[in-house]
Parts: sequence; structure tokens; C-alpha cells
Amino acid sequence: MKLYIILLLILVSSLLYSVKPEKIEITHKAIAEISGIEMLPCCDSLVFAVNDSGNPSEVYVLTLSGKVSQIIPIPKQFKNNDWEDISAAQIGEPNQAVLFIADTGNNKLLKTSYEIVLLFITFKCGEDIPVQVDSLKSIKFTMDKSTYDAETLLYDTQSGNLYVITKWSEFSKVFEISHPLTRTSDVFPARFCGQLPISIVTGGDLDDTGKMLVLKTYIEVYFWNRQPGESIWDMCSRTPDALLPYKSEPQGEAICWSPDNKFYYTLSERKSAKSVFLYKYLFSVD
Repeated sequence: MKLYIILLLILVSSLLYSVKPEKIEITHKAIAEISGIEMLPCCDSLVFAVNDSGNPSEVYVLTLSGKVSQIIPIPKQFKNNDWEDISAAQIGEPNQAVLFIADTGNNKLLKTSYEIVLLFITFKCGEDIPVQVDSLKSIKFTMDKSTYDAETLLYDTQSGNLYVITKWSEFSKVFEISHPLTRTSDVFPARFCGQLPISIVTGGDLDDTGKMLVLKTYIEVYFWNRQPGESIWDMCSRTPDALLPYKSEPQGEAICWSPDNKFYYTLSERKSAKSVFLYKYLFSVD
């Protein structure tokens, strides 16, 4: 029944594909295989991005004019084995945050443990103002004593927990990492929450209030509106509230909200093109 409702939603929402997003061209060669993007609370001018496996361990700071304003090198002990998403949380002062980088890619299904790099930063909004790295650490975890390929990481401001969503299965699975900021380096089991009504999830983002969720596949963007008292799992397990406009991209995996929730952005891999585009969509649900 859930699958039927989703197919009906896709059919009814087909007119959304006529919506044209704003295109922001990025020509910098380092922006080649983007797998995750994120914006910070209280900063509507910067986008943080990571490439997936086979690329340097670097975080890219992009501007909404399409420039790479800064490249943040990450030490070798936090190697980019297969970074697949990035999330963030504001901590301490308004200009302090932590970036969560998900090293959860597992195309060959050989991994049995996974890592999230925590990058603590101080920042100011502005194209020419560098981001300061304060400290780094990582946490390691397992998922259901099994092996998965996971490309989506969400931070929930309401609970302070992280959520990892798997990609390849009949329905994508959701795992919870409780209180990641206080975790040590010991490997721990993430808690299995359940299954989504969709599969092949390649990216997602929870807004800064923890109320609005977007998840994307290679061809669709789904939206959920969290109800009062609703857990992440309860929200994810039900049929999406809407299908949002999305322009097909070459290996499009990355999506995030703008800090004011008026827009959402997507960014894809470059493939053989000379440039890649950061797409800016106006968010609207009737």
C-alpha cells in the first residue's frame, strides 16, 4: 500500500518537474565527485561540501556565487575512505559548529564498521573570511552486525542524535547514533530504528528545527513534515508528505536546506562536464 501511495504521489506531482531552479555554476576542478553538502545555522552564504572515495580528505567551503573560498585539509588519520554525506550542528557560541562527515560508503559491502569524523569549527559568514578548525575527532560504529552501503546522515536538533540511512535494499534502513558529541573512540552499535517506504536513498537533510526532512534518490526528492511529538522513525516510516521539484543530475547525491528553510540545494558529480551546477530550489508545499 505504501508503495502504491508513493507511485500515485509521483504521478500527481509530475507537473513539478517544469519548475526551473536557479543554477550556480562551479568550475573549480576539486568539485568533482560531491557526495554531501550542508549549510550552517545563522549563515546563509556558505555551503560545505565533501567528495566521496578516491578523492583527498578535504572539506570545501563554497559560496553562492560558485566560488571555492576555502579548502580545509583533514589529517591523514581521518582518511576519506568513502565520505558520503555531511551534516552539522551549532554548538557553543552562534559562530561555532561541528561538521559531521559520514565515512559510510561501502560499495563492495566489505565493511562491518563505519566512521563519522567530527570537525569542530569557528566561522563567520563571508566569501573571503576563512573558517577556523578548532579540533577533530572521530567515532566508530556498527550497523545491525551486518554490512551496508549508506549515503545519508542526518542530525536531529530535537534529540541531539545522528541518523544514518542505508542505500541498497528493498527499503532503506534507519540507524540511530545517540549523543554523538559525547562518544569516545570505542566502537559501538548504532540502534536499528526501522525501514523507510522508499529505497536507494542517496542524501538527505533535516532542517535546523528538526521538523522538516528531505531525502533524495537519483530521480526524486521526498519531503516529510514532522508532527509534534513524532520521532524521527515515526516520521520516516510513513508515506512522504510531498514530492518536491528536482532536475535530474549526473550522479546527483547531495542535498541540504538553506538556514531559513525557504530553499533547498542540490549538487552532483561532475562526470565529464567542464563544470557542475549548484541548484537552488524555492521550497513550496501546497
